[in-house]
Amino acid sequence: MSFNEVMNLIDRIITDGARTLTLEDLDALMVVLPKIRDELEAEAAPEEGMLDQFRFLRHVAEDAVAGLRRETSLVSLAEVTFALLYLTKNNDLIPDTLPHEGWIDDKAIFTAVLKRNESTLKELAIVRGHDWEMLTSVI
Repeated sequence: MSFNEVMNLIDRIITDGARTLTLEDLDALMVVLPKIRDELEAEAAPEEGMLDQFRFLRHVAEDAVAGLRRETSLVSLAEVTFALLYLTKNNDLIPDTLPHEGWIDDKAIFTAVLKRNESTLKELAIVRGHDWEMLTSVI
């Protein structure tokens, strides 16, 4: 499979996954986010760039639930929520049980969501002190 074919697959996964989300999914995400955060930050496998992506995406979701950052589009919020929930999937593209390779699909999902939603998320990332170029170059 070529790189472009893989990225097209990632785009389809994000579009299909985000399309089916509800506000209940966002609520469920808020319940599991602390556990995901603890696991990722304790895990040696994810690279630092992925942790930065996770932290930023987590703040986007948390701000939305708190009623902050109302300028974030609903499409962006759905895709951010999907990306974060993707971390909890047992049967994602590459099993997370593989030491390094298991995080490649998760990083690809994060990076694709950020790039797809640049018009909504870039300024917010910069305001929060993130380097946009670093956030979107993690694959």
